[in-house]
Amino acid sequence: MKCRFFRFGYPCPVRPPKDPGSFQIRDGGAFMELAEPLREHGWQFETLICNYPFREGEGIPISGREKFSFLVADDCLVQTTRPPLNDHETRNRKRISRSCSHLENAVFAELRYFFDHICREQLRLSARLVDRLAVVRGISRQEITSRWHFRQTHDARIARTGSPDHGRDRNHDPGDYRSLGVFLHLPAIREYGCRLIVSFGMGGFETQVWNGIIRKRFPGWLDRPGFVLAEMDLNRCPVRPETFHFVEEVPVRMILDEPFRMNEAAVA
Repeated sequence: MKCRFFRFGYPCPVRPPKDPGSFQIRDGGAFMELAEPLREHGWQFETLICNYPFREGEGIPISGREKFSFLVADDCLVQTTRPPLNDHETRNRKRISRSCSHLENAVFAELRYFFDHICREQLRLSARLVDRLAVVRGISRQEITSRWHFRQTHDARIARTGSPDHGRDRNHDPGDYRSLGVFLHLPAIREYGCRLIVSFGMGGFETQVWNGIIRKRFPGWLDRPGFVLAEMDLNRCPVRPETFHFVEEVPVRMILDEPFRMNEAAVA
């Protein structure tokens, strides 16, 4: 029997009080880029798990553990949308609403080992991951780039970067189009036991490109648990691509590429 994978998806934003439909799930093209190699590796797509936005005071109950009792240890959740770990703290119009479900909370609990902050404006590595990287690499915390800020209009290029402890940020050339790609593969999430693959860029276009890069150039990541953080050079990308064949030529610089076991980064 083939192992199953589920799409862990988020709807595109709509204006309240209107609710998004299950057909309005964002980053579908990016998900397809991973679905194909997963099938080639022996996995079988099962169905969508939709994270409908939770709106306090509307009387709709939060989905509890019992709603996801169908998940078993051999299953895999695949998320190709930037996790809205801290979107509730921002007023950015591109923010993603949380579902606050039991399953989403379990996923976010795992993500917080690696990240202190994720929203459209910023990504920040967790303090304990930075500490471990510093020890393993024999360098000080301040030598590790752990904070990235992104442009808010048109695309998600890196605007500036910083080190831990909120030191002075380094501004990036606004004409230089570089952005981040994140790939996280956990062999099991607590309380559920199923696998988790989270793969995203900081904007919709960047997410599509990043997952295309994985499909074409790094499909082996889908077989091995690990954490990858990379910088994509998107300066030569077409403005209105009709296909995404160009992803095979996008320069990628690995910032972190750390295979590990269970839920702890074994930084080598």
